[in-house]
Amino acid sequence: MLLDSTKGGFNYRQDDLLRLINARHHLNRPVIIEGIFLLQILKSINIAADFLIYVEKVGHEGRWPKKFTEYAARYRPKEIANYVYTWQEPYAEGNP
Repeated sequence: MLLDSTKGGFNYRQDDLLRLINARHHLNRPVIIEGIFLLQILKSINIAADFLIYVEKVGHEGRWPKKFTEYAARYRPKEIANYVYTWQEPYAEGNP
């Protein structure tokens, strides 16, 4: 994983991430990156997504609701996504 454990939170080793992306591009291979706050990370290394899939879970706020709300307001990931996938846990029988 490319998280920088010395900084905590979602801080990535940007040089390593950029090196991996460039290596795939050099080989004319696709690059698939997943993660929360992805557009912010890509902007920090001057990379734009060619295709963006936004995944949301019904009724789930996540661990960082305030940080994500700020991120979503700034980067609008759901609005600019090429595809939005919404999912929810199936209900157990007898439970609403």
